[in-house]
Amino acid sequence: MDGQQLTATKPQRTEGTRWNRREAATCQRTAERLQRCASERAAAQCVGVPRSTLRNWSRRQRQMDLPAARVEFFESPDGLDVLHGILVAAHLVFCEAGPCGTRRLCQFLQLSGLDHFVAASYGSQHKFGNELQQAMVEFGEQEHARLTPQMSPREITLCQDETFHPQTCLVAIEPLSDFILVEGYTDQLDSQTWTTLTHQALQDLPVKVVQSTSDEGRSLIKHCRVGLGAHHSPDIFHIQRDVSRAFSGKTNGAVQHEATKLRHAAHETARLEAERDAVGPTHTALFDTQIRLSQAEEQAATEQWEAAKAQRQEVRDAIRGISDDYHPVDLQTGAPREASDIAQVLEQRFDNVERLADQYTVSQSGRQLIAKARKNIGQLVATIAFFWQMFAIKTAALKLPDELSVSLASTLLPARYLEYASRRAATAEERRRLQTLSEACLARAREGPMSLC
Repeated sequence: MDGQQLTATKPQRTEGTRWNRREAATCQRTAERLQRCASERAAAQCVGVPRSTLRNWSRRQRQMDLPAARVEFFESPDGLDVLHGILVAAHLVFCEAGPCGTRRLCQFLQLSGLDHFVAASYGSQHKFGNELQQAMVEFGEQEHARLTPQMSPREITLCQDETFHPQTCLVAIEPLSDFILVEGYTDQLDSQTWTTLTHQALQDLPVKVVQSTSDEGRSLIKHCRVGLGAHHSPDIFHIQRDVSRAFSGKTNGAVQHEATKLRHAAHETARLEAERDAVGPTHTALFDTQIRLSQAEEQAATEQWEAAKAQRQEVRDAIRGISDDYHPVDLQTGAPREASDIAQVLEQRFDNVERLADQYTVSQSGRQLIAKARKNIGQLVATIAFFWQMFAIKTAALKLPDELSVSLASTLLPARYLEYASRRAATAEERRRLQTLSEACLARAREGPMSLC
């Protein structure tokens, strides 16, 4: 049987180009099947591949120091699909979403043995990574154009900040979806640049920015209030960071100092015990006395170290309490809190912070940082007022009975807010507590006017 009697689809190739990996795998598998009933030359002619090329492909596979079944799979069209999926996933997880970088990805390919089937050099993977990034950008543009007309109008919040890697990049993210709305390199950090980039990103989207959260940079605040006409909310992280910087030298330094004293005392006790064991029983009494004194010093150092850690924890609790207080719903009782309630608890919280500053003799520069943080109380309170104002606008648009609106504010909204807060709690115990409290608020909502709905 000659090649004229065999049927197979010949790949369309441009003269002088390299064989596409998938085409090569398909042709090789087809030729192997044809050789069961035809000569190698006839099979090669049928698939349109030189016989020497087919032999080179087979020789290369036989020379791999791997199980034949594994080679056969990864050199097949299906295996290439799996290999490509692994490579794309590795780039997305390691390099795009994670901090590993291309060199670590190359190491992964080598350790996993995939370097037998895919180039694992830095240059090849760097090139592939760049192509993948470009494909992601193009896909994002295509999806943006496809999905934008389907969006319903909505009001959103933006979280805005500058990043440096190493160029200055202005970034704005919508926090509920984690969608990066603005991402632009620029040498300017003024409010007009922020406004221009944000308006460019919003020009074809049916959204309105009603709130922006950022640090207290003047350009960002002006951009929010003037450029966007939105409410500006202080970033609680930067407020806590200023207070933490005020105390860190005192509390962390004290813990490290006491830890060093304890380490030296423990070392001295161990040294005396080793010398006593080395000289034998003749001088045991003398060493026992020294060891008891050293152990007493070690015990005192331990107590001082524990006290320093307790003081540091007291400061940390006070700083963490700022964010615990900054909620429109009381996380302990589930009761809604008005702006005036927040103002009172935040003033008390900062009074406690200043008391601790006096207790630990915080420096003048540290006190200035605390004062700077305290100035944000007014804006924090305004944000809580903004929250309840937006709630009132939304419920008014529904034209609900007054009794039902009150029930929504006192039961259903706290229930949903606590449910959201539980997902962000630091410990499993706190998550369970907030979930239980949320369920209790939801049960009250079902027993009230909402039960008639």
